[in-house]
Amino acid sequence: MKDHLAHLAAWNLSLVALLEGRDRDAALGIGGAPSTDSANEVLQRRQRGLVLDEVTALQLGSRQMVRDALAGLRDVDLSRPYSSFQPDDPGPDDGQPVLGWINGNTDDHADEHAGYIRELSQRVPSP
Repeated sequence: MKDHLAHLAAWNLSLVALLEGRDRDAALGIGGAPSTDSANEVLQRRQRGLVLDEVTALQLGSRQMVRDALAGLRDVDLSRPYSSFQPDDPGPDDGQPVLGWINGNTDDHADEHAGYIRELSQRVPSP
């Protein structure tokens, strides 16, 4: 369970970097991983030793950072494309509003991992 929460926290930091026009790989500390899967592998190895209290603090802090980054945006900003926030990284930009990235990295991503967490919690024996 804590691995999933740490994963979500890391990608929250990536989202904040996106919205602030900073290097997303640097925010993740992955140094230009060639794919999302390889980035996730690096993150998992690095975060594996964290205890639940550390992961909880990371999760809460990263969520607050997302809220702070969003508070600095106006509605018109949410309709701008990815490339207007990341001009040096045209990669995944399809011209769609950055709002889709925000939803994908917050609600959609959390929903995806909530399913994994539910599965894991059903496997844990009751005390």
